[in-house]
Order: sequence, then C-alpha cells, then structure tokens
Amino acid sequence: MNGAPLVSLGRLVAEGTMDAARQASGGLLLEGLRVNIPRGAAPPLEGMGFREIAGGIETRASGARDGGALRVDPLRIQWNGAGTLTLAGEFDNVPGTPAGQRVDNAELLVRLAQARLIGMTIRYQDQGLLGRALAQQARDQRMPEARLREQWAQMALAMPIPGASSAPGQGDSGPMVGAGGKRKGTAAQAQPAPQPASPGADPFTPIRQAFAAFIRRPGTLEIAVRPPQPVPVADIQALGGAGLAGMLQSLGVSVRAN
Repeated sequence: MNGAPLVSLGRLVAEGTMDAARQASGGLLLEGLRVNIPRGAAPPLEGMGFREIAGGIETRASGARDGGALRVDPLRIQWNGAGTLTLAGEFDNVPGTPAGQRVDNAELLVRLAQARLIGMTIRYQDQGLLGRALAQQARDQRMPEARLREQWAQMALAMPIPGASSAPGQGDSGPMVGAGGKRKGTAAQAQPAPQPASPGADPFTPIRQAFAAFIRRPGTLEIAVRPPQPVPVADIQALGGAGLAGMLQSLGVSVRAN
C-alpha cells in the first residue's frame, strides 16, 4: 500500500509421514507472520495500540489415510501482545482420499458432513487483548477501568441462554468462580468443598461464572465439548432447534477459567 510492505513471513515449514499401516501425520508451521496495519485502515485496532498483527500459526494432524479417525492437536493461532487460541479435536468416520482414486469434491463434502465429532477443546490464553479493549472503552466512556471490568463481569453473569428453563442467578462480586463451581481465593483462603446443585438450579451458572471470572482476572479460558456419544457434524446445527441451551447440553459443553 503506497509502496509499504503489508505482509511478511519469516519461516514456513510443512512436513508429513505415512507408515506401513497407512497412518498419516503431518504439520504446518508459520513463524514470524507479520501484517502491517496502514494508518486509518483499522481504527479499533489502532485505538488499542496495535500498529501490526504479528505472531504465527501451527497445526498438526494425524489419521488413517484411507479414512476413519482423525485427530487435530493442535491448531494454534498466536497473536503477539494479544492472545493465543488453541484448538484440539478428535473425529471419526472421516472420509479418506486413497491413493490412485479420483476425488469428487462434491461427494467429499457430503461425506465430510457425516464425519462425527468425538470431542474438542478450545483454549484462549489472553496476553493483553482483553485489557486493551477494556482500557479503550473506559477511555471512550470516561469511567474507571475497574468499574467497566466489573460491569462486563456482571453482564456475563446475567447472560441469557435461549432455551434455558431457569433465569440466570444474581451477580456475584466475590472471588473468582470456575466452571466447576469452586471459588478461587488466595492460598491463605481455604475454600469449602462445592455443594451439590439444588433441585431446579440453573445448570448454566458455572458457564456464566467462568466467563465472569475470566473477565475479572484474564488468564486462560477453556471450552470443552464432550458429547455423550459421537455427533455427526451435519447434525450439530440441527441441535440448535432445541435452543442454545439444548445444544450446549447435547454437546456436553463446559467452560473453565484459570
């Protein structure tokens, strides 16, 4: 743009192997990836102090060359000074591409929709992005950042989940609470063991509490998807017919903040 470099890449590595049993594995690594942000091109990013997007991408996968099981661990996207997003997933009934056979792309897409999700973990490690976003909004609204942070946390605690049978619980301004329901105090503050949920308790309270805990003290937010039995990818969207609450329960979604 006007003679200025926009994108640069320091190093690209790709590798793959296949054993005698036709089990294949491989990976792709992009290091030193840098995207310059021309002045005025992205006001929200510039307002948070970003003049460039720098980081890298890494992915590794293994599975049967002729189809079947597939494991992706990890798919990692790193944004320096912002955060790192890591995904790991396990699937079965994944179509293969046997050597010497012509691949029909349309047929392959249909078969991919029948692949089944066994489990997945999505982990976000904040490295400054949330703090920058809060600081920018606090400046725009001319209010203390701590007050705005707590407002965001209270919004997370009151987050509606369509299809849930019960309303969100009241806001909690106490110590951090993880998805398992345990309060996270200091080492000197011994916390009582969590009590069993009372009848009629909102099953999504731990999810809301985990998001609120992450906002109050950014660290790592982990979303786990563990359905009771493998779910065809094509059926995941249909699960939304029961509302978001039904989908979360059918997929065995849990959230944890550390």
